[in-house]
Amino acid sequence: MNDSPKIYLSEYAQKKYGVSGSIDFKTWVNYCGVLLVISGADGELAEEELNWLIKEQTSYGATEEIIQAIQSFDWKAANLEELLATLMYEFSINARRTLLYQAITMSRADGVYHKEEKKAIWNSAKMLGVEPSVVSTLESLVEMEETVNKLRYSVLETIAHEA
Repeated sequence: MNDSPKIYLSEYAQKKYGVSGSIDFKTWVNYCGVLLVISGADGELAEEELNWLIKEQTSYGATEEIIQAIQSFDWKAANLEELLATLMYEFSINARRTLLYQAITMSRADGVYHKEEKKAIWNSAKMLGVEPSVVSTLESLVEMEETVNKLRYSVLETIAHEA
């Protein structure tokens, strides 16, 4: 039995991903740990990548305690395979695909999708049993979303923006 405290997902999580309910603290932190390890696969965790993660998780309902755990997580010493094995996938969404989607998005948050990050994503997909065609589709989805954001900024003549 898992006695880790539950954190309830926000309305934003419901709107963006169509999920509701709760996630236990340890699973949430380990999930974010996977994202940190993948985004740090190039040897550094860019400030933009960490900021993306904190902002995204806060919008989903992460508590201050989770944010502190993310900020202090030793992603350099973490073992990706072991972390992936700790995750429980009892969600109303395909958590494996969602994890890869978020890893791709976070890895690109600094404007560069490093080959080491891409390799870590593809290796994770293999460990998770996610088909290569799905990974390619997720990469394309993230690229399309970035392009749509740029188009919106252009059409609305946005002078200064955060991507």
